[in-house]
Amino acid sequence: MGTCSCLGGANNKAPNTLPEVIIQEHSSLSLYYKKYESEMVPEIKEIYSSLISHRLNYIKKLIIFDQELGETGSEILAKVFPELKYLTNLQLKNNGIGYRGAMKLADTLGTVNTLEVLSITENILTDEGVEYICCCLPFMERLKDLSVAQNEISYVGAEHIKEALINIENLEVLDISGNFINRRGIVKIASVLRGMGNFKTFDYKNNDMSEIDCEAVKKLLPHVFCSFI
Repeated sequence: MGTCSCLGGANNKAPNTLPEVIIQEHSSLSLYYKKYESEMVPEIKEIYSSLISHRLNYIKKLIIFDQELGETGSEILAKVFPELKYLTNLQLKNNGIGYRGAMKLADTLGTVNTLEVLSITENILTDEGVEYICCCLPFMERLKDLSVAQNEISYVGAEHIKEALINIENLEVLDISGNFINRRGIVKIASVLRGMGNFKTFDYKNNDMSEIDCEAVKKLLPHVFCSFI
C-alpha cells in the first residue's frame, strides 16, 4: 500500500511558488496529466490533481510502498518534483525502479533541495541507477537520512555513494544494507563517514562481507552506531 501525507491542510490561496501555467487548461502539466492519468498510482494522481486545480497542499511527505512505478511512473513523478517546494520526506519502496527509472527521477530530483529523508529501497537501481541518484545528492543540503538498501549495488555503486557523501555535511543516517558491496567498498564509504561530525547510524548488514570484515569496519567508526548483523 502507499501513503501520501499532505501536511498543513488545504489553502484556498495558492502559494507564490506555484507557477500560473500549471492551472491553465492547456498547460503542459495539465496535458501530461490527462495523457497519463490512467497509469498514475493514487499518490501521484493526488499531487497532480492538487496542482492543476490550484489547490496545492503543503506536501511535506510522499511515501509510495509496493506500487509499480517503473520507468513511466518515475517520469510522471519527476514532472512534479520542481513544484514540491515543501517536501522533506520521500520514500519509494518496492516500486520496480531500475536504472532507467532512476535516470528519469534524476532529471528533477535535485530540485527538491528541501529533502531531509530520501529512501529508495527494495528496487533494482543497480550501480548505474544509484549513480544517477547520487548525482542529485549534492543539491540536497538538508539531507539527514539516506537509504538505498536492497538495490543490487556492488563495489562500483559504492564508489558513487562515497563521492556523493563528501558533499552531504548534515547526514546522520545511511542505510546501504542488502546489497552486494564488498569490504573494500564499505571501507571507502566508512572513511568518508568518519569525518562527518553529525553522523550517527550506519547500516551495512547483508552485503558481500564476512563477520570479521564487518567488525573491522565498525572499528573505523567508534562513535557511530553500526548495524551489520
